Amino acid sequence: MGKVMEQLGIADAMAKKVILKPALDGGVQLVAAGQAEIGIYPASEVAGVKGLTLVGPLPAEISLEIVYGAAATTDSAAPNAASAFVKFMAAPENRAVWKEGGFEPPTNLNSN
Repeated sequence: MGKVMEQLGIADAMAKKVILKPALDGGVQLVAAGQAEIGIYPASEVAGVKGLTLVGPLPAEISLEIVYGAAATTDSAAPNAASAFVKFMAAPENRAVWKEGGFEPPTNLNSN
């Protein structure tokens, strides 16, 4: 959040008005309870929280993208199960579940 405010050129003006508290460390509850007027968090951390309305992503130029990766290692104790799990998570039919959880579904899949 601090980085975003700096990019917008409003860090000094907002310094005394902002509570920097991670969503999962109570920040989302401050917003839901009306103790904070606005919260800027990853959608996956606030999806489904009662009392909140998601209004959309930040503009691309200031958005912080979080990328999650998955892989089955070659020395896994259960390589077939690990590969099956990764394929299941990336399957097109599971895209809606990703969206529901506030995540962007996998798009750049490498099956090597």
